Parts: sequence; structure tokens; C-alpha cells
Amino acid sequence: MKKILAVIILSLLLTAAAGAEESHFDSISGLSTVKAVIDLNQGKANLLDLRLVSIKKTIEHLKSAGVKPVFIVVVRGDASAFMAESDKYISTMDSGLKKIMHRRISELKDMGIRFQQCGLSLSLMKIEPSEIMDGVEIVKNGYISLAGYQNKGYALLPMD
Repeated sequence: MKKILAVIILSLLLTAAAGAEESHFDSISGLSTVKAVIDLNQGKANLLDLRLVSIKKTIEHLKSAGVKPVFIVVVRGDASAFMAESDKYISTMDSGLKKIMHRRISELKDMGIRFQQCGLSLSLMKIEPSEIMDGVEIVKNGYISLAGYQNKGYALLPMD
């Protein structure tokens, strides 16, 4: 009797778990493309890296649902220090993670994601635009990019 009860309970749990599968098909139903501008301004290395991982996972989830992501990542504020090739703007403890982040950014760019670096942030942090990693577009003001792309129909994804 106990075995039969255990099998029934296990079956019910497995059925409930299968029914609770995560989905976003209602929110992206009928869409072939999702356009978003991402505000990336996190200055803590571990959290910034987590944001980059989250962006990649979001792209993968959209693609697996048959939806093309059109993302533009606008880097501003303290995150700008991690976009420089040199480590002189970050803590020495963060240099290894910065290398990993640069690889992640390169992967995202290879996936078609555009990166824009706020020139205002660079100026305030005294970072020369020529020090920013290759393939990242320098824009005069990241706020203008964020506002402009929203006015062009891109959803704003704030990362902090």
C-alpha cells in the first residue's frame, strides 16, 4: 500500500512539475523580432559580469523561441572602466574577471549585439576613447542613445 501511495504521489509531483514549465510565449506571441536598448552601468565587476551573462541567456531564450533579438547595449557610468583595454581604471583584483568580460562582450558582438560606450562617462572618468576595446562604438552621450532608441520603438532594459 505504501509503495502504491508513493508512486501516486511521485506521479502527481512529476505532472505538476511538467505543467509548471517556464514560458514567455504569451509575451512574445506573434513577434518575429524583439528590439531592446540595455542600460549597462554596473561598476562592481562580479555584478557587471552577471549582467553580461544575463544578456546572453536572454538572447538564447529569444532565439530558441524563434524570435530575433535586436539589442543595443549602452555602457555608461562605472561600467565604463571595464571597457578599457588597460587595467589602470579598475582594481587589480578585478583584472582577471575583466578579461572574461571582454571575451563575453566579443561573443555578444559576434551574435550581432551592438555595444555603445558613453563618451560623457569616459570624459568624467578621464578615460580616452582610444583606450576602449575594439568594436565598441563611442557615442557622445549615453543618455541620448537610451532616449533616442526608446523613441524609435526599442524597449528599455535597465540592468540596475
